[in-house]
Formats: sequence, structure tokens, C-alpha cells
Amino acid sequence: MATKRTAVRKKPLGSSTGHTVLAPTELNQAAQRVMMFARQQGVRAAIAGGYAMQAYGSTRLTSDLDIVAAGALVALKVGPLLSFGGYQTTVDNVPVDIILRDDDFAPLYAEALTRAARTTELPGKLPTITPPYLALMKMVAGRSKDMDDIARLIAGGLDVVATRKIARRLLGAYAAIDFDSIVQEAKWRIQTKQI
Repeated sequence: MATKRTAVRKKPLGSSTGHTVLAPTELNQAAQRVMMFARQQGVRAAIAGGYAMQAYGSTRLTSDLDIVAAGALVALKVGPLLSFGGYQTTVDNVPVDIILRDDDFAPLYAEALTRAARTTELPGKLPTITPPYLALMKMVAGRSKDMDDIARLIAGGLDVVATRKIARRLLGAYAAIDFDSIVQEAKWRIQTKQI
């Protein structure tokens, strides 16, 4: 079965199912189309997840495109629902998660969306979730690759004081304490060159 994947072959990305990692050009093409649909519909949307991490210097590849949105994008076919709010779809053969949080973390995602900025690091200057909010989204997800991403954001100059304040305000005191622990471990991993 031939595909348009140009970066690498199929290989596992933290799951037993194995997914095809995507080239940045594929991600950008799909992101441009999703953002066009969002603009046409008047829905605020921004890049999150692995592609946002690439905007901030990460070399980690990803197998899908994560979009935080303020509402459903009617131009996109609704696929399987995400357990935390939103749905999966496909754009130009790229798997896309349209994230519409409807759980306890919805305020974090809503504020992150309002604070998204256009980054010059992605072609087309796409609206992208900023590092403090991206770090907290990664903390909420809690997978090992997310902890690695937080360490990469810290190594890249993440303002941990400002991020902690956001965590406390939107997620509570325990989340701020969790963030402190994650930061300490990340700094140790950076110092010992484990990231």
C-alpha cells in the first residue's frame, strides 16, 4: 500500500500498534488546511502536541496533528470521539485530533487557545499554543514522551515561574506541586544529559 509519507517508515511511537511518523511538510500542509477551515468558519484554533513541539525546537517526530479548537470544524468529517472531548479526523491522509476539552482541564485549554501566538518557526506562521500552556498540556497528558517534551521546553528556556503560576491558577495547588516535581526531574535530566 503506497502512501505519501516522506520522512520515515512505519515504526512504533510509544504504543504497541505502531504508527507512521509524519514529515514536517505533511504536518504543515494538513495544518494549513485545518486552519483555513477554522478561519472560514470563524472558529479559533491552534497547533498543539508534537507539531507545536517542533516549532519550539524538538526533533521528536509525531504520528498525528493535534489542534485545539473552540468548536467543531464542520468541514471535517467527525471520526472516533476523544475521551476528553473532541474527535479524530483525517486531512490529506494525516490523522488529526480536534481537541475540544470538556473535562476538568477545559479552562487550561480555553485559555491556552486565547493566548496562542503565530510562530515564525512553522511555515505560514500558524497559531500555536505557547510553551507555558504546552508544558501544562503535556503535564496533564502525563505520558513519558510528554515528560520528555517538558524537559525539552525547559532546556529551551521555558519560564517555569510563569508556568507554575498558570498551573496553580487553572489547575490548583496540587498541580503546581506536581509541576515543581516535574521541573526538578527535568533539570536533573538536562544536567546529566539524559534529554
